Amino acid sequence: MLKIDKYEPVIGLEVHVQLLTESKLFSFDRNEFGEQPNTHVSAISLGHPGTLPKINKKAIEYAVKLGIACNCQITELNGFARKHYFYPDLPKGYQITQYETPICVGGYIAIKNGSKKIQLHQIHIEEDAGKNIHDRHPEYSLVDLNRAGVPLLEMVSEPAIHAAEDAYEYLIEIRKLVRYLDICDGNMEEGSMRCDANVSIRLKGEKTLGNKVEVKNLNSIRNVRRAIEHEIQRQTETLESGGKIRQSTRSFDAVSGTTFELRGKEMAHDYRYFSEPDLPPTIISKEYIEKVKLQMPVLPNELVGKYTSEFGLSEYDASVLTDSKEMAFYYEEIIRHTKNYKAAANWLMGTIKSYLNEHKIEMQDFPVRPQKIAQLIILVDNGKVSHSITSQKIFPLLVKGPEKSPLKIAEQNNWLQQSDEGALHEIVKQAIGKYPEKAEAYRKGKKGLAGLFMGEVMKLSKGQADPKIASQLVKQMLEEN
Repeated sequence: MLKIDKYEPVIGLEVHVQLLTESKLFSFDRNEFGEQPNTHVSAISLGHPGTLPKINKKAIEYAVKLGIACNCQITELNGFARKHYFYPDLPKGYQITQYETPICVGGYIAIKNGSKKIQLHQIHIEEDAGKNIHDRHPEYSLVDLNRAGVPLLEMVSEPAIHAAEDAYEYLIEIRKLVRYLDICDGNMEEGSMRCDANVSIRLKGEKTLGNKVEVKNLNSIRNVRRAIEHEIQRQTETLESGGKIRQSTRSFDAVSGTTFELRGKEMAHDYRYFSEPDLPPTIISKEYIEKVKLQMPVLPNELVGKYTSEFGLSEYDASVLTDSKEMAFYYEEIIRHTKNYKAAANWLMGTIKSYLNEHKIEMQDFPVRPQKIAQLIILVDNGKVSHSITSQKIFPLLVKGPEKSPLKIAEQNNWLQQSDEGALHEIVKQAIGKYPEKAEAYRKGKKGLAGLFMGEVMKLSKGQADPKIASQLVKQMLEEN
């Protein structure tokens, strides 16, 4: 029997975040996904001799934003280096990156609603390579250099993750964070967020790290978890059978759920790093950092704290509401117009989310403005319309005509609740008079029969009776002798 419990996994993740700048990191080439191959290139991204790079200021701003959000220390004097390797998608024969002076140092990503922190080693800026395409020609591999030079932030965690599930949640939080900051769309399928996982195992209680394996080409958060789980199993089986873990780079086969070796793992000296001579240092002052802080949006962990402590929502509700920036900001707009925080949350997580799922659209494409949802909530709170009428009848009409007023819709369709006690008194009297035997049974102790009379009241009033007032009248009249 495999003794997997005697080992401790040690996992470090390298996450590449592709920045949503208009141009590339060191040139004016457009940074845009999905265009025809080799159309967003120039002499600089093609690596022609004599060309000089120039830093993209927006990439620096985005890096500082992410560093602030992750509680990192921002480096004042930033230099760049050349990382040498030879591959068809890297025309210069080297990649411009940061080596000795990463722009962000330390920091952490909080997971499990803030109860656990995954420590970061650093975040650094670098340019992306192009893309090799191996399935378009029977004899040759093709190269698309549209991506060459696109700005990346590489987030390097400490080897401080000890479960595949924690790695999964860590990536979920990073994707959420970069989307809130508007610096990356977080789409792993399109390659705008990519992850390499470094996995090793050691006997529990050991301090020395085992030989690590880097798993590359992971194109979804789910596959990162699957690859880590497989590697833990594979490495355990290898050690238990008397073998040794070879330090190597592997790839993940999503179909079989297994990894396979690509090559032996390179060490830092293999890349022959040296300072980039064509780029002066980039200085980031304290004043600049403060300026960026003022432009920062509210972040998901701040919203979760506000929703649970100030609004009294559950951690689950707060987590769902902040899952996407669009949903959180929609909720924020609703509660600007009503203070019924729970009702606003229920509308978003219930009726609205069901509509989005049914019509396969995203929150940003939902046609009804938040103010109109607030008006629906206020109608119910003021006793003008029942919740069932707002959700089942007014809401569908509002989606078809978002410019309409919920109150006008209710008035035009005669859906306003009857709250006049005089009129309701006659309806309740009629309902009770229809079942004299049941009324007598209620008086003798069968209090559950109140529901029968309420149903009759709603039927006679065509659903327009105010339930609260009607219920009080039913109880009052039944208990009269």
